[in-house]
Amino acid sequence: MTETEIARLTDQQFEGSRLALKGRWVVLFQGPWCPFCQRFRGLFGQAHLPEGVRLAEYVMDDFYEQVPLAFDIEVIPTVIAFEDGVISWRHSGIPNRGLGEATMHKIEKWS
Repeated sequence: MTETEIARLTDQQFEGSRLALKGRWVVLFQGPWCPFCQRFRGLFGQAHLPEGVRLAEYVMDDFYEQVPLAFDIEVIPTVIAFEDGVISWRHSGIPNRGLGEATMHKIEKWS
């Protein structure tokens, strides 16, 4: 299966609780220390999305950074979908389990 390109976002792509990018984006908030994040990232990159829907990730060092606080990220991985910068939906991981196929179906259905 072909992997979809995943853009890496930084603090500069966010304005408070908005994504400072136009279009439809699905953003994975994850941490490099999190095994559930790493497992889900492999699935995330295989999403079947129509043209114009982009995947991105925000790699956080801890929960007390500006961006995770703005989005009230309490569990990782968390996926948030944006339309022209505004949150359309979000799905937070289950502690000690993460995210899986059900989240992938939600992403593909939304797109």
